[in-house]
Amino acid sequence: MPSALPPTFPQEVTAKRPWRILIVGAAYGGITALMHFIDLSNGKQRLDHRADVPNFEGAVPARGVDVTVLDERDGFFHSVGAPLAHVSKPHTSNSWKRFKDQPILQRPNVHFILGSMQQLDCAAKSATYLDITTNSQKQLDYDYVIIATGIRRQWPVVPQVSTHVEYVREGLKHVGSVAGAKNGVVVVVGGGAVGIEFAAEVSLHHPTIRTILVHSRSQLLSAEPLLPDAFKSRALKVLQKEGVEVILGQRAYVAKEQKDDLAIITLTDGRVLEAGFVIDARSTSTPSTSFLPREALTEEGYVKATHFMTLPSHVPNHASHFTIGDINDWSGIKRAGNAMSMAQIASVNVWSAMLSDEHSEKQQSNCCSSRLSESVGAGSQTPPRTADDDGVQVKALADLSLDDEKDENNQSLAPLFPQAQFPDIPAVMGLAIGSNTVTWDGTDVKWGKELMAATFGTDLGWKGTLRHMGLSSEENVEVAEIANVEKQVDEVVRAEEKRVDNKHVEKVMVEELLSPSAKNLHRPSARYYSSTSARMSQSSLTSKIAVVGAGDVGSTVAYSLILNPVASEILLIDPKEEVRDAQIQDLSDATYHGNTTTQIRAAEHKEAGQADIIVITAGAPQKEGESRTDLVGKNLKILKSVIEDMKPFNESAILLVVANPVDILTHFAAKFSGLPKTQVLGSGTFLDSARLRGILASKAGVAASSIDAYVLGEHGESQVTAWSGVTIGGVPLEQVISAQDIDRDAIATQTKDKAATISDAKGATNYGVGGVAMSICKSLLYDEKIIRPVSHYVEEYGCCLSMPAVIGRKGILRTIKMPLNEEEKQAVEKSAKSMLDIIKDAEKDEE
Repeated sequence: MPSALPPTFPQEVTAKRPWRILIVGAAYGGITALMHFIDLSNGKQRLDHRADVPNFEGAVPARGVDVTVLDERDGFFHSVGAPLAHVSKPHTSNSWKRFKDQPILQRPNVHFILGSMQQLDCAAKSATYLDITTNSQKQLDYDYVIIATGIRRQWPVVPQVSTHVEYVREGLKHVGSVAGAKNGVVVVVGGGAVGIEFAAEVSLHHPTIRTILVHSRSQLLSAEPLLPDAFKSRALKVLQKEGVEVILGQRAYVAKEQKDDLAIITLTDGRVLEAGFVIDARSTSTPSTSFLPREALTEEGYVKATHFMTLPSHVPNHASHFTIGDINDWSGIKRAGNAMSMAQIASVNVWSAMLSDEHSEKQQSNCCSSRLSESVGAGSQTPPRTADDDGVQVKALADLSLDDEKDENNQSLAPLFPQAQFPDIPAVMGLAIGSNTVTWDGTDVKWGKELMAATFGTDLGWKGTLRHMGLSSEENVEVAEIANVEKQVDEVVRAEEKRVDNKHVEKVMVEELLSPSAKNLHRPSARYYSSTSARMSQSSLTSKIAVVGAGDVGSTVAYSLILNPVASEILLIDPKEEVRDAQIQDLSDATYHGNTTTQIRAAEHKEAGQADIIVITAGAPQKEGESRTDLVGKNLKILKSVIEDMKPFNESAILLVVANPVDILTHFAAKFSGLPKTQVLGSGTFLDSARLRGILASKAGVAASSIDAYVLGEHGESQVTAWSGVTIGGVPLEQVISAQDIDRDAIATQTKDKAATISDAKGATNYGVGGVAMSICKSLLYDEKIIRPVSHYVEEYGCCLSMPAVIGRKGILRTIKMPLNEEEKQAVEKSAKSMLDIIKDAEKDEE
């Protein structure tokens, strides 16, 4: 092991400004990284967790360290304990620790910002964030960044507010709704880990409440293929033993409208439940990575992190950018413990880099010359060093060789400390199921109350987590305000309990309510209350999607939305009522196979205008010999008529145009509707890009999901394949497939002409666009903030065309500016100009 850093440095080193470290996200990973930096700054180091990290022996950077933490909350929330905190009042307030109440965090070189990351410029090492306090965008420069933003999940899995007081109000009201469930029945929808733990905590802390868990699959934890069946079966048995009734193999459709303050829940086979409260624990999680470079992410938005916990090597300054926790595309199952272990690796690697930089700088000042080495694992020569704004030569440790290199005076230039690596990890899990637990350590399934006490204690591991991190477990100090909220919640609970006591609650045999052959119902007793639920928050499955046009494309879009349910209702609109009704009868048959709860029915244009998403497929197909301009004129008349009939629109409605020519119609849909341009988009080149990835995948012999490739501009003749940005597994295309093995022009033509080839043979292209429309609807309703090449208004070009864009619940959140070469830039500009010419001609015809 190298010796510790000398206690003093030359004056030119110590005079520089402190190293600037930015931590984005202050959950398990972010706070653990911060605590490591605090310990290391004090000359201490935690070596108990991993034996293979370098021992710094008290070494501290001479320049000092300044740490800024950016988070959307004013404190650390114990999300592992959410099932307990959101059903049991004594645990609610204390599950959120405000940063300002933690004495160990009150340091002159530690700063907290209540804000949301918007964009990270890796080349400039500059972060743009939204300051939540002032609601304004600000910038922050850094030397190193650790990104621990985690996965966005819905309430009540995690809080959706920013301050402790807001959370306590939100949490206690949820507790009150559970305790005061009108008919004494709570239904939990979703049989993943969160749903299991929520149901068990409700049953444990509210024994008079009848708790029912409904899961769409035939087995609990169906979204965890790495867990053995023995673990899943044991979890079911323990959950039943804790007093929870379990219904498997049935999707739960929660009606938007309540009946007598009760939620009406329809199961796939038509059975109906009623509940005083519903907890939606279905998984709609999305990685919070939209601000990162696209080339650093998988198609699903997870980070392609290295074993050093850095961004991949093709990202500028990758060795100064670390990512940890659930956002990483990693082996095993996403757990808080993994995030904390990754935090240790990232923090010691940042420390190693700073110490080694200063040590190298000292050597350079002595010998006036040095040689840069090859980057770790990169296999290529590193570029010359560049000075930052203060003139300090900055070079991350990952870009220095671990060999014992010498300068011209035979002095070692190797870094002081090697970087630590985070290994691939096996799938392990521990479930807290009421008073019991079930664990899988990769070898054995274990369970029992003694194991529960040792693993989770009585607070779902809260005090143990705080102790491990070094945070205080003292209560927060907003006593008066919290007490007032608790009083209000208690009054609500007492009122609900009184209503239950004064009302005769009919009990029926389960077999009477459910079919006698309901073999998927697991219950601890033979009876349960016939009524049940819900003041549940709006979720995607209480949303409506209107599909305008019941032809080949419109019906296929509806079919895709039924098979992949993202909304409660599909409204089908078409002036040809006979065709529309026949399509609805046919599509209704698709709802009976057991994997969907989405309902489809006929509607008029006025009702369609109030839907959450309106998919416009109505339009005439292009006939042989018909000019594109003629088609534009014809379909513009249809579009204008459809939009006028739908007015006034729901203010938050999203218009999704699928009809062709999609870019032109999207432009005019925004104009005719009067909706904000960010709420109007078209399918654009989404399908073209998917086709391109499919062709390249067959050439490279890899899965299409491993390829990043985009078609830009118009969906049509002038579309542009952005070859300069194509990567396979994060590696540039030309490094995977040699130029002589790939005919770029032929592939671009094949991609562009594929629709015409299909149409010529079968008369229409409907399945591909149906899948694309479903995917876009899912991204919108679930607020996925995922990047897709969709047609939308781009200010730079003055029209609607396809560029990668972040899409979420409010539509187009922002456009991603791709780094194109000069030829591609000119081609996109030409594509935009051709569409602007058509738009001008169409506007003249309108006049």
